[in-house]
Amino acid sequence: MYIEEINLLTKEMAKYGDKINNGVLEKDLKLFVDIFKKTFSVILPNDYLDFLKNFNGIEFNGFIIYGVDKNLLSIKTDNHINGLIEFNNIFYENEYQKKYIFLGENNISWYVYDIESVIYFELDNSSGTKINKFDDFKDMLKSFIKEAI
Repeated sequence: MYIEEINLLTKEMAKYGDKINNGVLEKDLKLFVDIFKKTFSVILPNDYLDFLKNFNGIEFNGFIIYGVDKNLLSIKTDNHINGLIEFNNIFYENEYQKKYIFLGENNISWYVYDIESVIYFELDNSSGTKINKFDDFKDMLKSFIKEAI
């Protein structure tokens, strides 16, 4: 799992007065999944959805994992959330990028799920070149947190 990495990130964020977002309610997650599928004709990967049940995205030190868009949450939060639907709408303006679900970013990389190959990658955000390949979302998240801290 990635609990050890999340704990390290939580401690690091606390040093700066930040905290990690709470998870998403089941009814909000279902609405989010339905709207994402209707908007993009794509089903979100289960391991990413499991993450959202515990943490609605991450933003720290220039590293971002997208969460459920704020307008879809029944409980309003003061925490900033970079919405997955909002950002994928932007990325999908480029036809080539529609082969991915963009799950996050940092200053030099995008974290994506390749829809056809069912594989997670880190891409260089200027060229789109694959930098890293991950076995699953958990491995991608571990790498993400390690780099963010």
